[in-house]
Amino acid sequence: MRLFFFPMLLLAIFTANASDEIISGQKYVGKSLEIEGTLKYFRWNCSQNTSVLFVELVSDRSIEVRAVIKERIDFAAFKPNCKIRLNGRCISEPSASNPSFKRYSLEDVKYAILDGLPQEVVRGESSRFKNVVDSTPNIQSNLVRDRSSEENFQLSFDEKKVMKSIITVKGAKGSGSGFIAKVNGKKYLVTNIHVIFDNDAEFISTSNEKLELSSPLLSDDRDVALFELKNSQIPALELEPDISLLQENHPIVVYGNSLGGGVNTQLKGRIKSFVDAKNVEISAEIVPGNSGSPILNAKNGKVIGIATYGIVIKPSFSEGKLSFEDVKRFGMRLDTVKIEGFQAFDKRKYDNDVKVYNSLVSINELAKIILSDMYDSDRNLEPSKYDSKKYPSMSNVIRDWNDLVNKGRGKTTNTYESMLKRFRNQVSMPVSNAKAATINYTWIKSAVEKQIELNDSYCAIFDKIRKDIEAATR
Repeated sequence: MRLFFFPMLLLAIFTANASDEIISGQKYVGKSLEIEGTLKYFRWNCSQNTSVLFVELVSDRSIEVRAVIKERIDFAAFKPNCKIRLNGRCISEPSASNPSFKRYSLEDVKYAILDGLPQEVVRGESSRFKNVVDSTPNIQSNLVRDRSSEENFQLSFDEKKVMKSIITVKGAKGSGSGFIAKVNGKKYLVTNIHVIFDNDAEFISTSNEKLELSSPLLSDDRDVALFELKNSQIPALELEPDISLLQENHPIVVYGNSLGGGVNTQLKGRIKSFVDAKNVEISAEIVPGNSGSPILNAKNGKVIGIATYGIVIKPSFSEGKLSFEDVKRFGMRLDTVKIEGFQAFDKRKYDNDVKVYNSLVSINELAKIILSDMYDSDRNLEPSKYDSKKYPSMSNVIRDWNDLVNKGRGKTTNTYESMLKRFRNQVSMPVSNAKAATINYTWIKSAVEKQIELNDSYCAIFDKIRKDIEAATR
């Protein structure tokens, strides 16, 4: 039975000119395919830690190729409509039970950007692909300037001096940026809380010095962490005393670990708006590794804020489309920070808060995997995507859902309505413990509340799909 209620999740599409022509009906599983396309859209699969690209073939627009890349691509660096070559092994092809849905999937994909992007920020794995750089330059010697920006204003400060204060943050769960600055007259390493959150990180200067730091102080009203330095002579940046005196459209520049591999990048932009006493919106196209970077006044080199890249996960299901993410780029103001508003670090309390937060993240990841899997896998759920240790009760649900999809309504004891209720229960019932938990740190409490709100949104999507099915089958 065809589920016409379930629109295909197309978060990434290419217009492609294939090097290898894919012909409908032929077998390609196990074979290596190479195609070229023009970049239109893409997406990042947080739950699988992969980047996903979709290619719509020009030769046969009914055929679609899904390419999975096992790394987080710096999508913000891509130019619209740039040409890309992809090479990967075909792992799946259209199902005979659903001939109208023609999708081939590639894995272990290598890619090369053929035009539209500065060579310094092109990344890949195969030297036979044009414009691929395999190695990451040393932190000490590297500063990539943003050539894609339309901003051409001149900087009125000593850039080399500023670079001495930039810090790269490297951790097992992610990388980011930081900087040395004087806050309320005292020298600190400044970064975002979310950069160091549950992340055993090390802090490296542009001269490759690994910094020794005290336990962090965590702000109670914004995403800012401060570390006192031990025996470091790194110069400190000055803060702009009152950025409200600046005007919208004032030129700014951001320095930080944009590519996540110790590559410090200069990104120019402007102040777009003063959101409130804590936040300022900027136009500089910062990416995840920029979180924690200083936002500088381009006219004097003083810090106006700390760059904060946020992927706001707000799932929505409307007009036949399912979407998950929105990106916000803004800065946390430092001119309004009060040291007395920071909370001292207590490992026991912190670990407790992290445990609650991670439990919510895990269950929300499950909700996203289920919804994405319904759309990405011809509506069958792929058991290998569900960690049996993390989600032990999912195996029976997956079996019953796939049985229903393959056999159809009336041929099993389950219905789509009953299965969607089971999915909802899987992702909502564990949240009750988190709602009752005591959270000690203000920023983590806010993050927990956002995860609970996110869970409510996922549950609402399951409810909406179920109600749409019920209405359509009356």
